[in-house]
Amino acid sequence: MPAAAATEAGLAAAETRLQALLDPYRDRLEPFEIYGVPMLRRPGAKAHDWFAGVNRGNGVVRFSFLPMHAHPELLDGLRDQCPQRDDRRRGSDPP
Repeated sequence: MPAAAATEAGLAAAETRLQALLDPYRDRLEPFEIYGVPMLRRPGAKAHDWFAGVNRGNGVVRFSFLPMHAHPELLDGLRDQCPQRDDRRRGSDPP
């Protein structure tokens, strides 16, 4: 059975939880946009050298977290926070 469509309130709640996961890093990262998508990166990094970001699309909330590709254990806390998440990693082979 397909999952129920996400509600606006559900999407907003998921976005808030994912943004909170990045809060401990905001003091050492700088905000920027890549292709209109807000991201965080190390100060002085080049255009595509992003670190993490949260953005919303058509009925989804995307969590982009570059370190997960080399260190998938970093997602352990996310699994606890968002057990219903759809695990679709792009840009590298899954662990």
